[in-house]
Amino acid sequence: MPDRDNTHFYGASSIGIPESDQQGFENAIIVVPNGAAAFTLYRPMEMFMLLDPLGGSPAPQWVSPITCGLPPKGGCAAQTLAAPSDPSAPVVRRNYEYPAMNLSYIDLPGQVWKRWNALGAENSWLGAPQGVECSWLLPAGYCETSFQNGVMLANASSAVTMKGAIFQWWNTSNGPNNLGIPLGDERCVLAQSGCRQEFAGSSLTWTAGLGVQTVKGAIRDKWLYMGAEASRLGYPTGPETCFGWTVNNVDKSGCYQWFQGGIIWWSPASGTHVVGGAIMRAYERANWVWPDYNSSGYPMQMIGYPISDENCTGPGGGCYQWFENGIIWWSPTTGAQRLMNGDKRVFESLSWAWGPLGYPTTEERWWNDYTAYPKYYSGTRQYFEHGYLTWTDGYGITVTYY
Repeated sequence: MPDRDNTHFYGASSIGIPESDQQGFENAIIVVPNGAAAFTLYRPMEMFMLLDPLGGSPAPQWVSPITCGLPPKGGCAAQTLAAPSDPSAPVVRRNYEYPAMNLSYIDLPGQVWKRWNALGAENSWLGAPQGVECSWLLPAGYCETSFQNGVMLANASSAVTMKGAIFQWWNTSNGPNNLGIPLGDERCVLAQSGCRQEFAGSSLTWTAGLGVQTVKGAIRDKWLYMGAEASRLGYPTGPETCFGWTVNNVDKSGCYQWFQGGIIWWSPASGTHVVGGAIMRAYERANWVWPDYNSSGYPMQMIGYPISDENCTGPGGGCYQWFENGIIWWSPTTGAQRLMNGDKRVFESLSWAWGPLGYPTTEERWWNDYTAYPKYYSGTRQYFEHGYLTWTDGYGITVTYY
């Protein structure tokens, strides 16, 4: 059998691999990289026959010798250039043969090989490669490489790993379209021993007690701005809920999402705001953004969406939060109370809790004065630390101090 002709390859230096010469013999090829140690490839090796059969064309440019006995089941590997016939675009690939795993040949793209090799190759947490898929379901230019313990999504410039419950959620949720491409690896050195991975259109979190949850859109932006899982909000406890709603021909549609430490509300008009703690419980008593069916003081009225975050600069460490149609005040001794309508305007004119009334101690409630015989008075009354506001039809609001 005649020797193979000598071959000289060019253009590989752009990726740090010197130009090389290959000289073929009947049972072997000697590769001599320019400036690097020569190595020998033996024709009877199965991987060699797969990649470089005698008389095959074009011959690959070999970058490394064939190494066998790799974990987990005695695989063989070598590096070649992906397109030796096109020296203007050389890409290093790692070629695999795993007969014991019923895998005859796996060709790892350059970015995948570089990232996987940096993690420790077969000895990394990913383990051995199992296949490469460049599906039409993925964005153009992306391929998904599966490994024993995870996957790697890569294009020509990046390679990101995914694994475990977060990957399963992404994969079964039509991730590329609904959640976006991963922007970085999963991070698990987080609060409550949880994990989070950022995607182009969402954040996916995991904890042992809550499983995988999704945060996206404006609510995601607010949560990340607050400090994500390390903030007082903690982890999401359920999915985002959005609803359509029209009031007097005005679109009042919005969204909300629950977290361990509160709730984030969003609407196009009010933006995104956090409600938590005692103010959140008072907001719940007010039936959130919807009409209040249970209040005697505010029957069928709506306090609306939050239009600010909680502000805790009140006297004595108190807090308040603005809503579309009212305000909720809180202090350690009086709890959280809602003010709306005229009571809110009068309380504002009296310098809020900094003024002579102090903090509200109740919400507005129905009131009547049966002692004022022969004329009974009825209306609403709201109590404060140092007095109360009374509204009656025809008299408006009067202020009484203790």
